[in-house]
Parts: sequence; structure tokens; C-alpha cells
Amino acid sequence: MLLPKHVVRGWPVDKLRIYPSSDSQYAFRFLDWRFVKTTPEDEDTSDILIIKVDLNNVPAAERKDIQLLNLNNYENLVWYDERHDSQFFLCGFPMALSEVNYLTLEIKTSQLFFEGVYKGESPSPWCHMIEVNNPLGLENFNGLSGSPVFSHRNENGAGSPGRFCGMVLRGTASSGYIHFLAVEVLMKALAEFEETE
Repeated sequence: MLLPKHVVRGWPVDKLRIYPSSDSQYAFRFLDWRFVKTTPEDEDTSDILIIKVDLNNVPAAERKDIQLLNLNNYENLVWYDERHDSQFFLCGFPMALSEVNYLTLEIKTSQLFFEGVYKGESPSPWCHMIEVNNPLGLENFNGLSGSPVFSHRNENGAGSPGRFCGMVLRGTASSGYIHFLAVEVLMKALAEFEETE
């Protein structure tokens, strides 16, 4: 499991609760975790927390709702070559549509779908920008960090499979731009994590 490190901040990782789906009551059990080493000159490629979860103990009723991404799929790497001919999209849980009720101990969230187009490389290495539509007129994009970014290419009326392109790090509603970290960096971080286990 991958998260932006800045989302967790100083909160102890073992106190985090991550659920298989938005309707789930079961929280994953963590087996291990690691922060990618921070390099001051390249903070965005170091903004990664890797968490290894125990999939064996997930109740059978919960398994059907788990959505796993195969980051080692070569098809994911093709997105860059097709970036100008593709539609990009992400799904996330903006904080503007979230509510915490401390009396009932409930957290209510709403997932939104954003679609957009590729705008270019971000100033940070291995980061890219997409310009997304904001149909609800959100004043900020807080809460979208960690959302997966996908692309889809239409050609002769047939669409390519959705490709995982990377992970959202930040964005501003005023510009409409979302900055995401490329899948190649995430694949490399996971490979290094597996090698050192």
C-alpha cells in the first residue's frame, strides 16, 4: 500500500486505520512499513510511505470489495508515450465533502471522480501535471493526496485499458492543476522495499 508521507505527517503509522473499501468495518493489519528516504533536493520522490498489509486475514465478505493495482504491469509504463492522446482521471475523497461527528464517532466522506488532460511535467523530477474539471466548484483540493491517477486512450472508437500513471501529491482548485508522482518512482520504491525485507 502506498501513501504520500505528508498525509501521515508525524502520526504513528501503527495508529493509522486503512479499510479495504469505503463501506468496510474491517481495518487492515499492518505487517511492516517504511518511509522512503528523504532527499532535500528532491522531496517529491521521497514523499512516499509504503505499508505492507496482511491480506490473508481479511474476512471473506470484505475481499470482494478490495481493489488491487498491479504496479508491475508493463502496460502502466505506456501511459507517458500516449499522454497527449489520453484522458486522465482520478477518484478521491476531498476534505470539503467530509464530516467528522465526534458525538456519534462517525466519519462521512464522499468520493468524487475528476477527469482531465495532461498539461506537462511538473517542476519536480518524476512529477507531472494534469488539468482537471471541477464540476462542483470545490474551493480547494485538500484530501486528494494519495489518489491514484489513471489514463485511458481512445483510438478508432475503441479504448485502451485504464493505465495506472501515478499518485496525487498536491493540487490547487484555483489553477485546476493536479501534480502526481509517476508510477515508475512507485515501482522502484516497492522493489527496493521488497529487496530489503
